[in-house]
Amino acid sequence: MKALDAAFPSRLDEDTSGDMVGVLVHLVDNSSQNLFVPVATTLKELSSLMGSRVGVKHWKDFAFFQATNQSDSLRMLPDMLPVSELISMWQQIREATNLEGHLHWRRRFLKPQEMLLAGDLHHAALTFRQAVRSHLRRPAPCQAGAEAKEMATAAALLWLDSYNPSQKIKDSEKLVCQLLKGQMSGLKPAQQDEMRQKLQSKVDEMRSEFGPLIPQLQRMTRAFALMCSFPLFGAHSWPAKVIAPAKVSAGQFVVNNPPDRSLVVHARQTEPDVWVFVDTAGLHLAPAASSRSMAQQQSCALMVCILFPRASISEANATDT
Repeated sequence: MKALDAAFPSRLDEDTSGDMVGVLVHLVDNSSQNLFVPVATTLKELSSLMGSRVGVKHWKDFAFFQATNQSDSLRMLPDMLPVSELISMWQQIREATNLEGHLHWRRRFLKPQEMLLAGDLHHAALTFRQAVRSHLRRPAPCQAGAEAKEMATAAALLWLDSYNPSQKIKDSEKLVCQLLKGQMSGLKPAQQDEMRQKLQSKVDEMRSEFGPLIPQLQRMTRAFALMCSFPLFGAHSWPAKVIAPAKVSAGQFVVNNPPDRSLVVHARQTEPDVWVFVDTAGLHLAPAASSRSMAQQQSCALMVCILFPRASISEANATDT
């Protein structure tokens, strides 16, 4: 978001509710909307306006997220945050780091059990785009699974991306690697060629379900169901690193008053790299291992889930997720 500096109130004790500000909102389909609203507008009110602007009936499923021009990570913003406070926060970030803030309108959470809304086509289109982006960028803990499932999902998405998926396989090596992350990682060139041939066969096999003669919404619904079956579908995720208990005891921590007890997420490493996931079920921690190395770590790596709203913790092998 590029906010107009002139719209930010110079004196906090003045009534600035009538001041207007330009807001640039980015959507998951790479489009954007320019809105001109009072600085006192809350993000919830801005979200309602966005729903009217882009034709999304169920706009409450969406929320605003903050990003900077240095990172793709998105931070969900509270609904009741006024635009004026957002501008103030971004001014401070710009002065401290020289980074610009950007405003994104996304689904709060994608739910594994949901279906695309046929009665709200713009909602369905944005939901599907977000699911595809999340699927292509899924980290290692989300890549484990049966080869057949990943291959079928890749073929379905290729049909939706191009009228000639066979040519797409030949021309877009990066896309193929993103679609088959769980299988392509670490393979030699000859083995990767073999995987592409398997994908080509799967594309041909699925023409009757995803070919161009099938209605678009029907194809999207089928592909969405395939993506929903992957671990931690729709969760927001961030890479992180565990701090060793000894360092915490020595005063090396990033929060005030850290707890006395620590949770061991790896039996052999005191400071393992992990992925943090947040979805509607709770908060999850998973080892930052590739899907191919998970089998080697199943005896020592744990998948931790802190459930909402009941603060219960269950532990299971990473391969079980």
